[in-house]
Amino acid sequence: MSAPELQKPFLAFNLTVNEWIPGDGNFSWTYDDVLKDYKDSLFTYRNPKVIGLICSYVIIFLMAMTGNLMVLVVILSYKSMRNVTNFFLLNLALADLLVTLVCIPLTVGEIIYKEWIYGLFLCKTARYLQGVSVAASVLTITALSLDRYIAIQHPVKSRRISTTGHVKKVIVCIWVIATGIMVPLIIVLRLSVHPIDPLYTHQTLTFCHENWPQPHSRMVFDVFLFIFIYVVPGIMVVFSYSTTGCHLLMGTNRLHRQDSDIHQSNKVVAGRRRVARMLLLLAVLFAVSWMPYYIVVLFMDFSDSQDSNQYLSALSFALLLGHSHSAQNPILYCFMNTNFRRTILGLLRCRRLLPNELSRTK
Repeated sequence: MSAPELQKPFLAFNLTVNEWIPGDGNFSWTYDDVLKDYKDSLFTYRNPKVIGLICSYVIIFLMAMTGNLMVLVVILSYKSMRNVTNFFLLNLALADLLVTLVCIPLTVGEIIYKEWIYGLFLCKTARYLQGVSVAASVLTITALSLDRYIAIQHPVKSRRISTTGHVKKVIVCIWVIATGIMVPLIIVLRLSVHPIDPLYTHQTLTFCHENWPQPHSRMVFDVFLFIFIYVVPGIMVVFSYSTTGCHLLMGTNRLHRQDSDIHQSNKVVAGRRRVARMLLLLAVLFAVSWMPYYIVVLFMDFSDSQDSNQYLSALSFALLLGHSHSAQNPILYCFMNTNFRRTILGLLRCRRLLPNELSRTK
């Protein structure tokens, strides 16, 4: 959110005070009274829309925390679950937990109280970490699609390339790239402290906002993120899964010949189809969840409209949809992955599954 948008209530308050307070002996009492009323107005928890947002965030927080922790426990507890695909899913769970633990609580805090009270460190890191987690998720989903493409189209080469050692290096590269491209946010995010009145400088309002050196700089950065996070990965994911889907759905004889050393190749093919469908749905859910947020951001960047309230309201609900993605993946795994479903049910029953109870699908 830009500084002018954040400062509109503050400027309106200053104008109201200067026009309304008479120049008599009651100036100090009247000013403090108006100041208290204004600061109380920054609390928005009585607004029905805000109540709905808060309730939604509480549900998302609990589901995301529980679901992603269970994903971590399942993959780390069972050696047979530590394959290439699940290491990528583990990385997705870590990115989702980052959003859940850091971004969601501070977003709720900002919804309830408009003034920023969390200090400079969280001002810079909260939104930066949200950007990093989104970028890490995108890169992980893209890497998953390419891994599936290689596994289905070039199974012999896949056995040499798609190893747990290689996937760990890929995950490290994903986080390095994700943290690197979001560095501009740390630079431009800062606190803006405003004395409410020159005569009462001890009374201030503090906001956390992006302070770009040039007005068009933010537009350039947002367009870059849109292309890097959606356009390029989207093309790669569509290509990978469409090619893989055609290969799996139109014929299996070639797979049977290449997997002749694996018992019951029909089950292997069926398992690979399920995995491909799950990962494709995972990519679609991510795009649907975060696309509205970036559309609203880009519209605000390029719009000349002075009425920002409608955009800010849309941005709040678009951000809610984006944050809800943190709770979606564990649900998807349970519905579409037999091993995840069995192991999670085992955890809920305090029962550890035996290795022969887990199927092996590469």
